[in-house]
Amino acid sequence: MLRNQILDTSFNTEGHSHAVVSNLNHKFWQECTATEVVSVRFELDTKGTELEMFHKIKQVCLNLFPQTLTQGNFIGSSEFYVQAGNLVLVQVRNGSYRKNRSGICEYAIDIMGDEVNVHAVRAQIEHIMRDKKLVKISWHYLTNRGTDSASLHVTGLNQHIRDEYYPWFKQGVAEFIKSYFDNPAAVLVLYGPPGTGKTSFLRHLLLTQGVNAMVTYDDKVLNKDEFFVNYLTDEDHDALIVEDADVFLAPREDGENTLMSKFLNVSDGLIKIMNKKMIFTTNITQLNKIDAALLRPGRCFDAVEFRELTPVEAACAAQAAGQPEQDWDSQRAWSLAQLFNVGEQSSPTNRFRMGFS
Repeated sequence: MLRNQILDTSFNTEGHSHAVVSNLNHKFWQECTATEVVSVRFELDTKGTELEMFHKIKQVCLNLFPQTLTQGNFIGSSEFYVQAGNLVLVQVRNGSYRKNRSGICEYAIDIMGDEVNVHAVRAQIEHIMRDKKLVKISWHYLTNRGTDSASLHVTGLNQHIRDEYYPWFKQGVAEFIKSYFDNPAAVLVLYGPPGTGKTSFLRHLLLTQGVNAMVTYDDKVLNKDEFFVNYLTDEDHDALIVEDADVFLAPREDGENTLMSKFLNVSDGLIKIMNKKMIFTTNITQLNKIDAALLRPGRCFDAVEFRELTPVEAACAAQAAGQPEQDWDSQRAWSLAQLFNVGEQSSPTNRFRMGFS
């Protein structure tokens, strides 16, 4: 049965869907050939449709298990399964209440089977959907009832990062980002005056790596152990972002920074968990204003200074962006914010968008 042949009236009760899923799970557990059956759930936010997801996941199973009969079907208008014989069962449900407004689908994907097969299927699903995956920022804040969070999706905002915008990355932006994620060190510090492109670089990093992140702007949230526990144990968020962290990064001997010990323990302490990243942005312009322990090799991958561009660098960056010619020698230094907002007559679509907003 194809997706467009299914009438929602055929699946008008939650009970029907639960019964089908329950029967599928029970039968698979009985017939699975694995010595030990494991189950993994992960989330994937994308603008891909259910039918597109169905065909892609079915193709993954066909490629991984060519000698096994692969079949699947829709259980309802927003839920389907794909099964590769007695090896792997994949169940997908679109639980997004925002789909009609934004086109964003929030899929919950459950994979059952042998541990090796389960992780192979997950890796392939994430690989084939990499171009459609949306990066999610979970913003944590305090309410009268305690800590709450809201999920926002990061978009490129017509942003195209060029190496010429950041000449201090001698190996290029892409290679620097790759090296960071290949390195076991958790911490990355981006420091420098406002307008030098720190947040735009951070957005680019998240988008190109497909990394979901947690963020808060409230020191009361950061003071709660619950926030860090959630970060360390949450499989859907691999980065913790602390923007404008001037106060939080100050040396402990100054006597006002009560959060640094938490950052140190989480980034490279007893409870360190691999593949978790911590990224700080700050308007601090001197490294000695940052606690030295945070910058220790092994804990910190790099502390990168974001600075203004020289006239020669500004001309190269503008040329790479296709900006009109200017007298770049008219001032001694240019921030990226200045560089890409010269003249109000510029077309909005050609401007370099700075920051998350």
